[in-house]
Amino acid sequence: MGRFQYENLFSMFIHCCEVGGKRGWHERGGGALSVVLDADTLAQIQSGLDFSKPFLPLEKKVENMGREFILVTGSEQTLEDAPRYPEDICGVVQVSPDGSAYRTVMGFESGVGPTQDLGMHLMIHSALSHRNGKRRSIVYHCHPANLTALSYLLPLEEEAFSKTLWRSGVQCLEAFPRGIGIIDRLERDPVKLGESCAEKLKKRDGVLLAFHGLVLHSCSLMDTVGKAEAVEKAAEIRLKLLQVPGGILQEPDLD
Repeated sequence: MGRFQYENLFSMFIHCCEVGGKRGWHERGGGALSVVLDADTLAQIQSGLDFSKPFLPLEKKVENMGREFILVTGSEQTLEDAPRYPEDICGVVQVSPDGSAYRTVMGFESGVGPTQDLGMHLMIHSALSHRNGKRRSIVYHCHPANLTALSYLLPLEEEAFSKTLWRSGVQCLEAFPRGIGIIDRLERDPVKLGESCAEKLKKRDGVLLAFHGLVLHSCSLMDTVGKAEAVEKAAEIRLKLLQVPGGILQEPDLD
């Protein structure tokens, strides 16, 4: 297990990777999890950091993330295997002082780098890491099948889509009181995608990347996974209801 096992945040991070993997949300290394590390965590791992690697450019500068350290999953990694190979699948990157580049300072010992969506994660962290006065910032991108399936069946209109999910699961209403934002995942420009997700997450509790997956921001690792579970369960219930002969007889009144 190596040095990762001795720090509680890392243990919880690895557990969340395993949970998402077992739920089937990370097929073929899809999706990623990242956390901005606080000073206390950094103090515990300081002796294990390696600053010898060169900085690599980011797609977009994130100036207010300069010198930050981010724990993140690797590119095309099987997240379910994180408990067995934590230092291969996970790693810590440091953002350059001017926010234009990053370098690996711990982990990724199999030779891979951080997720290819690192730029998107950093743009979201940059926009939301100080929200509600909380320093810890978590970004999670996963591929829940039922929610993705609903994007093929329902109009991609945020208010109506959110209300459908709320009516399908009480926990979804509690987890997503501001509703879900929607972006067409066919957008291939990583900068535009990152900017759009960050902007949506300022007003919404999650973002559906239509036909693809889900992006969440939170201040708690387990809350992040819990939100994904809540919205996926609501989507699963709605899909079952859509298959009922004769249609739905009644629904909860949200007004």
